[in-house]
Amino acid sequence: MPDPSDSTGAPAPPEVAFDTGCLGCLLVVMLFSGCLFAIAAFDAQLFTELADSPAPRNWLSALAPFRSGGVNIAVLLLVAYIGWEAIRMARKFVDPRAVWIESETIRFHPSLRQPPMPLASLVDVSHDADDIRSSLVLRQANGRRVEVAMVDHEAAAAFVGEVERRLSRDPPSAA
Repeated sequence: MPDPSDSTGAPAPPEVAFDTGCLGCLLVVMLFSGCLFAIAAFDAQLFTELADSPAPRNWLSALAPFRSGGVNIAVLLLVAYIGWEAIRMARKFVDPRAVWIESETIRFHPSLRQPPMPLASLVDVSHDADDIRSSLVLRQANGRRVEVAMVDHEAAAAFVGEVERRLSRDPPSAA
């Protein structure tokens, strides 16, 4: 859809957004579990309750020996990791544009930590999806493979079509 503020009427550059509905749900779960583990890192009674629960594959009891001075260091490290991933996920939620084409270059969301990729270097682009999961897969001639997970189904399929259309153009012959 063209940008309404664009007076030239040029179409918007092809882009794929993250699936923000899925990201939002995961972000809520991560924030809740991060808060719960943060409290458990400092509260020995809560940690004991969580570690002794009859849940299958309860791995929290393995973290009990890492308690030092009233603080469970291993659980605190887990909280730090959950916080890091929650921040990355929140950045994707705030700016949902995952991949886009700018000029003849494919650019990525900063949280993906991928350098820009020349469109001409691509040998294959595909959309790997099922009922829940959706990923955009880009393969370069040098063997490098970039997979962008949790993308919008329809936008990814349209992006693949646009990239294939651009790659199939015959370069001008040097006659």
